[in-house]
Amino acid sequence: MYEYKDLITKIELLLVAVLTYLGINKNAAGVLFLLMVLDTFAGGLKAIILKEGFTFKKMAAGIASKLSVLVVPLTIALLGRGMSFDFSMFLLMIMNILLVGETFSILTNILSIKKRESIKNFDFITLVISTIRNSMYNIFKQMLSKIENFKA
Repeated sequence: MYEYKDLITKIELLLVAVLTYLGINKNAAGVLFLLMVLDTFAGGLKAIILKEGFTFKKMAAGIASKLSVLVVPLTIALLGRGMSFDFSMFLLMIMNILLVGETFSILTNILSIKKRESIKNFDFITLVISTIRNSMYNIFKQMLSKIENFKA
């Protein structure tokens, strides 16, 4: 039993160290993780109550999808570190949008349960990821254009 607690403590310390190094607010990351757990639970409950065909396979796919979303701020933070840019405000904005998106999803699931009808959830996360991707594409395209047009 002691070894299990020791391992959990070491993993927790590693996560905190990585988040600190990357400039990601550990409290926001913890709240985001908790909201993701609550949303998974609320989504599963909604699927059961509305008879939408709850399966553990769907739940596992949902959890994997949510965990992959956590890669977004990590990737942005790594990019900033690698390029020696301070992306702290950008990271804060992304974390806040992810927090709002998860909260919105939880509220939509609860409303669906209460009304006993499936209410479509707006997908903030896909919008955020698409916007980040398009913005980064435009920034790097401009940078390459400046390099190509540079006259020595």
